[in-house]
Amino acid sequence: MNANQCPPGEWAPIEEHPISDLDATDLPAFVVRDGATFLLCTLTAQGQHSFLHTDGAQRVEVGPEGVLYSFSTVHVSSSQPVPYTIGYVDFPGDVRALAKVRGPDHALDCDCVVRLASEGSEWFVEPVARESQ
Repeated sequence: MNANQCPPGEWAPIEEHPISDLDATDLPAFVVRDGATFLLCTLTAQGQHSFLHTDGAQRVEVGPEGVLYSFSTVHVSSSQPVPYTIGYVDFPGDVRALAKVRGPDHALDCDCVVRLASEGSEWFVEPVARESQ
């Protein structure tokens, strides 16, 4: 769709279509320390955590465990093989991140504990095994 095809008052540059879902260049950086994966975020002057890095800002690690807030399985994608699952994960320090979720569907529930993991240059979360009742 070019600018001439958009409804009045709307405009969308051609180069921004289709929208890439979870573009790897936009994902937060991570580190692996003692076998655990941590996301790197910036601590702002107001004490908030941000994944937008600025030069000279204090970098802090988030993780390795969080709570899966919500999730969905994607069945149509223009940028990667399907299906795959994504979800919002709440980490300590009032940090919420959108993450790829790996693991069996039956192991996923809202409010389940997940752990950061990495493979090559990608990070993701996996459900933590539940203890037997």
